Amino acid sequence: MSRASFSVSLQSSAGVAGRPRRHSMAQRGCRIGSVAVLLLFFAAFPVRAAPQDAPVPARPAADSSTRKERDDFVNGVEKELAAARERLDSMKRDIRHASGKARTDMQSALHSLERQHRAVRGKLSRLKATAGDKWMSLKEGVQTELERLKQSLRKRDSTPS
Repeated sequence: MSRASFSVSLQSSAGVAGRPRRHSMAQRGCRIGSVAVLLLFFAAFPVRAAPQDAPVPARPAADSSTRKERDDFVNGVEKELAAARERLDSMKRDIRHASGKARTDMQSALHSLERQHRAVRGKLSRLKATAGDKWMSLKEGVQTELERLKQSLRKRDSTPS
């Protein structure tokens, strides 16, 4: 393609010397028609917001008793976790004063107990996040992990340091 024909092809597609190409009346009419069709469509199918004054259905009394039961359970587990945390902190203080094999044994026991403590805390946080009666399915898992932690702490307390 020669330079002359190239410049002509550019002018025909872009308009005259850098000016935007003007649209014909038919093209403008098509755009106006498209906008009109969209306006008619949205007028025919209005978007309706939810009524603001719609009554909220009352929750049954069983829901509040379930919530109270869950809150009582969570509070009890959190108290036991706090007591376990105090015992773990006490073990940390004892480790500072120990040396040799006793120290390494105590550190490995502490590591294991802290891992169990985190497991109970994680299961409890999942239980707190569940809604409705679904928390009951997680309750047994929390109880099992908590009992395992308490048993490990009792075993640790019974072994001489």
